Amino acid sequence: MNHATNPPWLDASERGGHGLWMLGTHDSLSTNQAFREQLRASPASLPEWLLQVHPEDRAEVHAALRTVSNGARLDVTYRTMSGPQQRWLRLTGAAQGTGNQPSLGGAQIDLTEQHEREARLRRGAYQDPLTGLPNRVLLIEQLEEVLAEVRSGHRQAGLLFLDLNRFRQTNDMYGHAVGDVLVACVAARLRETLGRDVLLGRYGGDEFAALIPGHGEQTLLDAARRVHAAFVPPIDLGAHRLQASFTIGGVQLGARHRSAGDALAQADAAMYRAKRDGQVATRLYDDVLERERRNEQALGQALTSVLREGALQTHYLPLRLDGRLVGAEVRAGLPGQAASLAPQAGLTTAHALEVDLWLLSHVAAQTHAPGLTRLRPASALSELQHALAAILAAEAAVRMGGGTLQLVFSAAPWGGHARSALHALRARGVEIVLSEVERLSLAALMETPADAVILPHDSPALLHAIVAELGWSVERAVADDASLSRDAFLRLAMMR
Repeated sequence: MNHATNPPWLDASERGGHGLWMLGTHDSLSTNQAFREQLRASPASLPEWLLQVHPEDRAEVHAALRTVSNGARLDVTYRTMSGPQQRWLRLTGAAQGTGNQPSLGGAQIDLTEQHEREARLRRGAYQDPLTGLPNRVLLIEQLEEVLAEVRSGHRQAGLLFLDLNRFRQTNDMYGHAVGDVLVACVAARLRETLGRDVLLGRYGGDEFAALIPGHGEQTLLDAARRVHAAFVPPIDLGAHRLQASFTIGGVQLGARHRSAGDALAQADAAMYRAKRDGQVATRLYDDVLERERRNEQALGQALTSVLREGALQTHYLPLRLDGRLVGAEVRAGLPGQAASLAPQAGLTTAHALEVDLWLLSHVAAQTHAPGLTRLRPASALSELQHALAAILAAEAAVRMGGGTLQLVFSAAPWGGHARSALHALRARGVEIVLSEVERLSLAALMETPADAVILPHDSPALLHAIVAELGWSVERAVADDASLSRDAFLRLAMMR
């Protein structure tokens, strides 16, 4: 059809921006310039038009055009086939005229930009931008769907929770840009190793989760073993060759998992137990971990009650040097149920920090005697940064009494923020003492700010020499096994 002979209403509408169309007798098609630009084609008939419609949408468009009755409205959205970029178009109109074959006419709007904008929003909501993997939101949604099938007996699957080892140290040493590239490369290697049948996603900064199809613990262990083997070769980042490894926890999904949160919590607990066993390790959730988890929950509830009621107690372990009393190691005592549960379960980060804050405030308010006051914080050093004011208040109170405040930490390969916190504490007169230093390399020890070290009884002479080379003293004040109340300790202090 010659478009120069279009009806006047089509030619008069060129400035409107909307595509306009009209079907006449024998399926002839009249369109304006905007319609043809939207379609990236110039069809002169209905069959030619339908050839430009995506095959999956073609039948719907054809049926809508054929079945619309006189006076009814037409509204259908379809995709095109022509051009390098697929387009989304919305077709509206109505039957016009009378007789057996009324003509159809209407408008067409290009929805491509709107559709792409919505697609970007959907990808942002469900896709991790760094790795292209499903993010936490999508992982949890898909895990809920899988669990529903598992509970109904229609599917068998397991869950692996993978923690990238030493990622914070990598960021501290090489910068976050290198860390981002490492995460992207790690994700690509994981995806290649686990295969297309596995749903792999990025759960957090250095954490991934994988839904493994199949039944039995051996299936999970085999998948974890492939991951460990895949990361034996280093990752080549051009300027750097970095060694990556994972600590992995897993759980076989079953009817006992009421939600994705239940399954993730168990896989996460297994991962943390594996980390305690050794960083490049795998642990599956079992009855032992289930008992520990229940103990932790009970301890958390008991501690919440104790902290709310202010019922924590203070105990003093006398510190002796060559038989002489030189100070005390102050500990928080847990009454009742909390005390009975504590040996079987660790403190949560939140509860540990609350206990530390209470203990520091107690020391600040009740300086026991001149001499050495030693505290062993239960919470992580990074969390103790939030307790800096309480630490300094305790230190000031101890110094007013003529004593020194020591904080004892288990040696660890801390990042830059933790080391900065240690420097800040030392600058204010707090002595930093390290225990379990045999776990660290000499290079890691050299980066750790400390004043003294507690050596194990069976430590070799070489370790003692290394500590001396670093300029640290060896903390020789030994705590008694039996703890005392504050009054009993004060009586002992007056007798020295």
